[in-house]
Amino acid sequence: MTLTFTVSNASRRRLISRFLACICAAAVPACVAPGGEDPAGAEQADTITAGVADGGSTASAEPPDSEFVDTPLGPVHQSCVHGVGDGATIDASDRVTMRDGTSVHFGPCKFQPRARLGLNAARAMSGSRNGGVVPVTDGWAEFDAAFAPGNAWGYDWINGLTGTWQVPLAPRQYTNQTVFLFNGAEPSDGSAIIQPVLQYGTSRAGGGNFWSMAAWYLASSGNVFFSTLQRVNVGDTIQGSMFASNCSSSGACTWAISAFNGSVGTSLNVGAGETFRWVPKGVLEVYRITNCNKLPTEGDTGATFSNTHVYMPGPNVFNFNDATSSMPWSGTTMAEGCSFGVIDTADGVQLFWD
Repeated sequence: MTLTFTVSNASRRRLISRFLACICAAAVPACVAPGGEDPAGAEQADTITAGVADGGSTASAEPPDSEFVDTPLGPVHQSCVHGVGDGATIDASDRVTMRDGTSVHFGPCKFQPRARLGLNAARAMSGSRNGGVVPVTDGWAEFDAAFAPGNAWGYDWINGLTGTWQVPLAPRQYTNQTVFLFNGAEPSDGSAIIQPVLQYGTSRAGGGNFWSMAAWYLASSGNVFFSTLQRVNVGDTIQGSMFASNCSSSGACTWAISAFNGSVGTSLNVGAGETFRWVPKGVLEVYRITNCNKLPTEGDTGATFSNTHVYMPGPNVFNFNDATSSMPWSGTTMAEGCSFGVIDTADGVQLFWD
């Protein structure tokens, strides 16, 4: 077990700097007032939302911050964030087929996210960006991640990831902050991410002063898709998994992404054009955390991700080989304050804070 703290001296990492609160307006029905619950949060994700089919937003000028909404990927323009319900399928052209067979196509998002967050963390880890310490207020606070190594069969991409983590205690103080805990996978260039996500607070998917979970996909087109948000309880064990099928030799696959707590689940199917090589096996991401009491109450173990298994193909694309022990895992702390820390373990990671 290795205790790893990676903190640089600069506070200038633009990709983590986010200061947008979730706007509670008619255009953003999933939001709720601070301290309140949204009993319809899960149902609001059952139909495609907030998008313009076949072309995205028609705005030409850079939109105001008020049009950007919270996602596990940071603030994204509301026209590019789509609730597609449970079990929907998104193909490589961003055509969504709902569980009932109806479909709609979305053109590329016309607006960049306010910051690329963990989508550029892969680039930072590969050395193409300088790291930096940022305030705890917004972004990835800490994570443990690795690039898939080239294996004996010549593959350098993953085709599966599983892991479990326990729902922590609620924060001591709730004033509309948002906390995300997840594992996931990205291409090397950080252009996309697939992830089963546990959240406290609100996001574009809904939520409130409670824990909930959903599956998310940010496509390289800039569109963001999420499944039905499901409420969960403190102490539940979340099983997050992503498995690929129908893979090409270059790693373009169809992914089944799911989160399950033993009684309810939520999922997306993604026919991704991206190849996923960078794996964060445990991430704490936070927004509007102005003091440590707004983080989940740590207890004895913070957030523990365990039973982690990363799979790679070989000798053929339809084979699954457990590559967890060969991954060069590295723990990284990116936020100041609250005594953040990362402990890499043989089968997961422990994330700590005050």
